[in-house]
Amino acid sequence: MNAMFTLSIRNLLANKLRFFLTTFAVILGVSFVVASFVLSDGLAQTFDTIVEESISEVDVEVRAVNEFDEDAFASGMIDEGLVDVLAGVDGVEEIDAALQSLKIVPVKANGDPIQTFGAPILSYNWTDSINPLTVVDGRAPTGPGEFAIDVGTADRENLVVGERYDLVGGAGRESFELVGMTRFGNENSLAGSSCR
Repeated sequence: MNAMFTLSIRNLLANKLRFFLTTFAVILGVSFVVASFVLSDGLAQTFDTIVEESISEVDVEVRAVNEFDEDAFASGMIDEGLVDVLAGVDGVEEIDAALQSLKIVPVKANGDPIQTFGAPILSYNWTDSINPLTVVDGRAPTGPGEFAIDVGTADRENLVVGERYDLVGGAGRESFELVGMTRFGNENSLAGSSCR
């Protein structure tokens, strides 16, 4: 046993560079594996929190099926009469007809569109009943020509409540008044998304 240990030490000393590079490769490989697990767990937790906070008051969601859906988050339109049908189902307390889009882009006062880095810009119609957004400055939109935006995006892009900004959507470019700033959930954590 002693002879093997001596031989091992002698070989290590004779091949110091190979020993160092092998050790470095093992440490680097383990570091990459650990980092990937930490990153994937962190992302999973972030998106789990977003989903939980956005639908915490919802028991059932009815969506239209799009055969050719270009956006994973976008749903098709449902017939307006379905709202009355669902309201008549036993046990249904409240129904909230919602629209969402990934194709509406706010434009800053200098004419540049607001951009996110990889994350989408989420747009919803405002509802007072089932809503994960809380107004933290100003007020909620109450009619056409008004919009609210998340406080993180408003701070980052220097948007001011009471000012008018253009929004670019399917109908072209239109001017809207920013009437409020919102917070998503408890911590306003949108993983880089902008919400309006």
